[in-house]
Amino acid sequence: MKNLLLVLIAATAITFTSCSKESKLNKRLDGTWNVTKIDGEALEGASIETTFNKDGKEGTYETKLTSPFGNATESGSYTLEEDTKLIFTDSDGEKSTANVLEYSKTDLKLKDDEDGTILDLVKK
Repeated sequence: MKNLLLVLIAATAITFTSCSKESKLNKRLDGTWNVTKIDGEALEGASIETTFNKDGKEGTYETKLTSPFGNATESGSYTLEEDTKLIFTDSDGEKSTANVLEYSKTDLKLKDDEDGTILDLVKK
């Protein structure tokens, strides 16, 4: 009986530990982020700002590009897979993915799966 109780406690602890890791990134992801570097080069003369609005493991995003050549906005939804991959679906239904390389409360590093571009973002 003691062994069964220990197994149940261990299983419960593992379940809560794995869930809290995903929610930690989602909590940190929620908000507005500025792209500071693309492939290690500082972003100059333009700004890229992305706002994430979470709802569990998914949510919505809006990205605004401001440059001397014009402005653009893209929005859609995102899904987080296992704290390591963001899957974006834009308003036209096009999907793209990015791997989460690093994250903290104020910093996020993503690698685009399609072309390998690495983005460094800082929370606003």
